[in-house]
Amino acid sequence: MDILGVCSLALGAGTSMTYYAFYCRSFLQWVYWGLNLFSAIGAAITLFDTGGGGTKMRTLRGGVFSLLAISAMLPILQSVIELGWTRAGNEIGAGWYLAEALSLLTGVSVFVCRFPERLSPGTFDIWCHSHQLWHTFAVLGGAFHIVALVAAYDYRRMHKIC
Repeated sequence: MDILGVCSLALGAGTSMTYYAFYCRSFLQWVYWGLNLFSAIGAAITLFDTGGGGTKMRTLRGGVFSLLAISAMLPILQSVIELGWTRAGNEIGAGWYLAEALSLLTGVSVFVCRFPERLSPGTFDIWCHSHQLWHTFAVLGGAFHIVALVAAYDYRRMHKIC
């Protein structure tokens, strides 16, 4: 269920950010929405097909979730390239998406490297386990995502023309 939840969140996040990144370019919206849907389904199939769990699949899960997050961030990257950093920051909240990406990738890295329990086995079995830290970074990334969406919404509310 955890896998399906992560894939669904990535799909929703990618869809919402693409809407504002290409607000006046519906063809690109549909292209990126299709890529995001394909990536989420591919991630779910890959992880369910491999059993999805266990410590031996930790690196695979981390890699698949990282690729899913990166594919969802492609519309923001294209917008930054086309608009420039300052304009993309003003129009779509690009800085907040960067914070989201860094938070998610930090969380995945902590999870895959088994930090901090690798340093002191048994000490972090209940609190501050790498899986808990990963989820904490994911929630933080979600908060950054919401701030970016609010910034993009505010910009579009003030500048209704394309």
